[in-house]
Amino acid sequence: MITGWIRALLCLGIIWFLIENKRSHTQLSLVDHVVRSHKIPGSFHNKKIAFLSDLHNNEIGKENEKIMELLMQSEPDYVFVGGDMLVSKKGKEYNRAVSLLRKISQFYPVYCGNGNHEARLLWNAQDDPETGIVYAQYIDAITKAGVKHLCNETIRIENGEEHIYLSEIDLSRYYYKKLATRFLDVSHMEELTGRCKNDSFHILLAHNPAYFESYADWGADLTLSGHVHGGIMRLPFLGGVIDPSYHLFPEYDGGMFEKKDKRMIVSVGLGTHSIKIRLFNPPKIDVITLKCEKETEYE
Repeated sequence: MITGWIRALLCLGIIWFLIENKRSHTQLSLVDHVVRSHKIPGSFHNKKIAFLSDLHNNEIGKENEKIMELLMQSEPDYVFVGGDMLVSKKGKEYNRAVSLLRKISQFYPVYCGNGNHEARLLWNAQDDPETGIVYAQYIDAITKAGVKHLCNETIRIENGEEHIYLSEIDLSRYYYKKLATRFLDVSHMEELTGRCKNDSFHILLAHNPAYFESYADWGADLTLSGHVHGGIMRLPFLGGVIDPSYHLFPEYDGGMFEKKDKRMIVSVGLGTHSIKIRLFNPPKIDVITLKCEKETEYE
């Protein structure tokens, strides 16, 4: 009798698991953030940035119509993309990622960085030249679609006579090792993407959120990251359960984090890849409203 109850509960648990996992893959929502700084110029007051990450060539709605629907609803001024829009495994397609970025760029300026999956195509190119070709084809496709692709560089985004800065940093395979805790030196960041423009509001696209302290020390006023997929499964009071490096209960799993006057927003991501699990962890689009601290002058 007891064995029968255990089997019944186990079956119900598996059914619930499958239903919840499917539901978490199809539910998509917007999450709003406000970032205030005296460095934000008046012409950028109330400007909105929609931040997407970790699509992994998935679909939410036919041809990602749900993503487009919510983006249009959020009415952003810019769309920033944090990488991992494709899957780096051999033979995997990237057509859905390109199609989505092409659609978005018809309506908004799009700035896209690399995740570890895009970077892995380059890491593996020495042993398998085909992966380097795939990377070049993907970058060429999104660039022709009107996307501004950044790789270890800094650009200035202008609005009238005022501006903010946007940087992207591509960390090497060393900083993504499984079961490892690394230290990222600010001097290495400067070697890769240059010095922070401390006199202006400076945003950093940095796919791996584990190095927030270094990003803040470098000077980024706002860092935008992804990579962790919200911790795969989210538990009440505990947050995300595991990150891609197999660390349990990662400190930076999703949402906004602060260190003094520096902030980081971590996307829980849009898709999955090898382990297709999202429990209590539906995909989200982060919408960031910039606020000049002297906002009363601009309201």
